[in-house]
Amino acid sequence: MKNIFLNSREKPNLVVGAGLCGAVIAERIANVLNEKVLIIDKNSYVGGLCCDYKNRSGVLVNKFGIHVFHTSNKPVWNYINSFGEFNTFFHKVFAYIDGELVNLPLNISSLRVIFPESLAKRLEYKLLNLFSYNSDVSVNFLRTAGDSDLDFLADFILDKLSKPYAEKLFPNALQKDFPYDFIRISMDCRYYSEKFQGVPKLGYTSLIENMLRSPNIELSLNTDYNYMISKNFKRIFFTGSIDDCFNYKYGMLKYKSVEMKIIGNAEFFAQDCSVVKYPEDFDFSAIHKFKGNAGSIFAKEYWSDYVYGGNARAYPLCDGENFKLYKQYKKYSKIFPDLYFLGRQGSFKPYSMSEVIEEALRLFDNLAFSADKSIDGVVDNCR
Repeated sequence: MKNIFLNSREKPNLVVGAGLCGAVIAERIANVLNEKVLIIDKNSYVGGLCCDYKNRSGVLVNKFGIHVFHTSNKPVWNYINSFGEFNTFFHKVFAYIDGELVNLPLNISSLRVIFPESLAKRLEYKLLNLFSYNSDVSVNFLRTAGDSDLDFLADFILDKLSKPYAEKLFPNALQKDFPYDFIRISMDCRYYSEKFQGVPKLGYTSLIENMLRSPNIELSLNTDYNYMISKNFKRIFFTGSIDDCFNYKYGMLKYKSVEMKIIGNAEFFAQDCSVVKYPEDFDFSAIHKFKGNAGSIFAKEYWSDYVYGGNARAYPLCDGENFKLYKQYKKYSKIFPDLYFLGRQGSFKPYSMSEVIEEALRLFDNLAFSADKSIDGVVDNCR
């Protein structure tokens, strides 16, 4: 690590976490405010959950599964494109239901694959007449129509897709909502409906490295936050889990973790689309396809409970008790005026990548910057 503390007369900012969120706030402070920033990460790589790497064959692989950037916010799209060229990419996801491969989210075209022609046409007619085109209609709202066919469709979606998938991802959580518990009244088979969609041509790791190319930024990997708390910083931006910042003072927040296991290449496995979900009867949740000029490789997606020191936090479990614990930490954090929590873990919300950027840019724009305040008190209250 360079000695950023000795080479600067001013206190540097500390950004904890070199994922997308941390990179945005570090880049803004360094390039707009011309302030020094030390960004640390306990991992040996930048990018967090969207990090990627090239395998021996030159195929770009996302370490934690395929990530597609999607947003309707043009300033956010312009901002992220300023650090790397994006290829337009419309994500399509499919799932096996009763042996049939259907697109997700379920939509009008899905009905024609799953059901006999007469039933599919009857359901399509009723959906188009009762609900707005391009809207997402939940299973609960389907039941408000008081129609036996739509009641059947609601039960089918829950029993064949939503509940089995939820049991894989959240078997021990008290989730009020299930994933994919709706139908899209559309023929649009894209997974996302936002205006701007794409993937960085050289990958997210390269993109974030470009964001951090500033003489005002020092990056230190394999560095734990506890190693830095004895230092004196102007501000701390914490993108990790808030309970970790305060050394689990009130207990540990629950997360799900995701792992990708490479299973082979196109010579031995057939899958045309990038992601296929497997709601039932398999120990894995999905198969991802990573395609490059050198061919394609495939990886199985496995979800498990987050275990401290054993895997990576991926998805916050926002059930009642867990969110109550987060609010307790958040209330406690208010006593530190120059300590900010942001990102999927810091804000304890299942943000998309574009939402993470929006939050970081909004925080930067709204900060009441002060040169004299210190967050030294954090050190004494982390234990």
